Amino acid sequence: IELLGKYLSGNAYCFFEHDILDLGQKYTLTEYFEHLFDYVFPADFWMQQRDKFDTCEQEWSVMDFLHHLHELADTIGDLEDKDIVLAFW
Repeated sequence: IELLGKYLSGNAYCFFEHDILDLGQKYTLTEYFEHLFDYVFPADFWMQQRDKFDTCEQEWSVMDFLHHLHELADTIGDLEDKDIVLAFW
């Protein structure tokens, strides 16, 4: 974890500097990324992404729209293929 600092910038580096360097927190890699995510993104990030997914309208080509739905679904995490198909239609 201590080696990650040189690859970070912005908010990610601020988190690293505060939690790892200043406070000396010891995280597993999974814990580190979970805490980093909570630090960088708002608490309701998944809710915001779900709202975007639920209200998404086709403003692009068919393939671009499908790609956009998949990107949103990836950030939400708890969607199944059938949810993407329903949003697509």
